[in-house]
Amino acid sequence: MPKKRKTLKLRLTLLSAIPVLAACIILVVIYIVVSYQRYMSMYKDEGLSLSEAYASSIEHTISSLSQQFDVVDKNASIVDESIPLDERKAMLKDAASTSTFKDFSIAYSTGKTYSDTDISAREYFKQAMSTRGAYVSSPVVRMTDNSITIMMGKYFSANGENYVVYGGLAAETFSELIKEVHYEENGIAFIMDKDGIIVGTSTNLVPQLTEMQGDHNLGQSITDAAETVLKGKEGNVEFTLAGTSYIAGYAQIDSAEGWYVVTATPEQPIIDSIASAAAIIIVVAILATILSVIVTGFRIKNIADPVAATAKRMQDMADGDITTPAQIYKTNDEIETMSEASNALINNMSAIINDLARVLTAISQGDLTVHTGVSYPGDFVQIENSINDILNALNNIMSDVNMSSTEVLSGSNQMAEGSQSLADGTTRQASAIEEISATIAEVSTQIANTAQNAAQAGDLSKQTQ
Repeated sequence: MPKKRKTLKLRLTLLSAIPVLAACIILVVIYIVVSYQRYMSMYKDEGLSLSEAYASSIEHTISSLSQQFDVVDKNASIVDESIPLDERKAMLKDAASTSTFKDFSIAYSTGKTYSDTDISAREYFKQAMSTRGAYVSSPVVRMTDNSITIMMGKYFSANGENYVVYGGLAAETFSELIKEVHYEENGIAFIMDKDGIIVGTSTNLVPQLTEMQGDHNLGQSITDAAETVLKGKEGNVEFTLAGTSYIAGYAQIDSAEGWYVVTATPEQPIIDSIASAAAIIIVVAILATILSVIVTGFRIKNIADPVAATAKRMQDMADGDITTPAQIYKTNDEIETMSEASNALINNMSAIINDLARVLTAISQGDLTVHTGVSYPGDFVQIENSINDILNALNNIMSDVNMSSTEVLSGSNQMAEGSQSLADGTTRQASAIEEISATIAEVSTQIANTAQNAAQAGDLSKQTQ
């Protein structure tokens, strides 16, 4: 059973479809890679810009909070020891009622306060004293009521003494500032201090006051991200929170030492948008491939059908059909050349075989004068030369036979002449033989009896023989 072969039409169809499909696949891969990089870059830039904007907004808020202390540090009566403490506390309460702070209080340079507490170890007190400015702290447990409070202090001097006026802010103060972060859908934001403590958050996914160091419920990914944030002033970082991957931008808040604003957006919407676009491109690629196959199919048919027909005719010729002419296709290309060559080959083969049949038939009938009558092209010249050599050899053999026959005829004539001479001599001797026969007759009578006996002996001898 002959091996089944792929048709030329199938090969050409695959040849046209595969490059289109491969090109589409390459374009899809390039689109996905480029789009992912472009979207990631765009989202990172957007996150960084948003973080910088919120950092600037928080700086203005802190500056505004600091200015609210002016009603205290510019009122010397509040630190006038001649005024009873209760009256001074009342002044502080009145001042706080018109501010953002829950309350105001005064601390001496030693850390002792109007509330009879010692805040000398508190960061906001130490920083305000050392910098001679304002300082906002991370949420702390307040000494007076054990509430979680963000404390802020500001240095001022009066009557030659150094003081710090401080006030408490609700723990959610900075969370409220970033509640409205719209960094894409499901975006989140949080504010982190220099120790990794969450000062404010827009989502309960990042609990406030969580220290992002060591083993905690936020997971190692966001812990690593926090460590990255704390090492720089601004940039981008990625982390996973509650099973969701985020792309984030972060920026440092200059007016709050070591504080950072981090804004993040889920990565999945980016991947989904790229996947959707890629799916559309894939569908378009498939349709383009199908259209390409259909369009090129007509051209392939014009190429493959003549080639297939020519191949079929060549196979028929190999099977012995050398008389049916091959169809010539006027395509003005290699197909036309091939069909013309096939037809020419069939004509040449037919002419050569017919000529060989004529020559061999003549030879079989004894005609050695026959010659080839067509032109034998190319390597077929060897056949023509061989036929001519055979005819020459047969003619030479027949010439030798003819020569031998002539010599035999001459010898026969000489033998005939000798036989005639012998016959004449025999005639001349006939008369002498008659005389001798008379004598012999006499003798024969005498020996008749003996002959009879000899005859009997001869018969016995013949039988014996």
